[in-house]
Amino acid sequence: MSLPLLLFLLLGAAYYTQREHSTQMRELRLQNLICWVKEWDLQTKEEALKDTDKLQAILDQRKATYLAAWRKAQLYADWRKRQFRACA
Repeated sequence: MSLPLLLFLLLGAAYYTQREHSTQMRELRLQNLICWVKEWDLQTKEEALKDTDKLQAILDQRKATYLAAWRKAQLYADWRKRQFRACA
């Protein structure tokens, strides 16, 4: 009678230990996943900031080129008015 009871208690303890271990492993995997996602988000954010800086530099360069061309166009218009006055 005591042998089946001991076997039953041993199986119960093994089941409980295995269940606790699997719960801990699941939590550990979840923590690792959360850590990985945070790291990936941080890396993506850094890449986006680098791209933003690069695009801002390109935009500034294009603005400077546009403004230089606009100044030339204004100078040309002034020159044209001076050179070709209408006869009145």
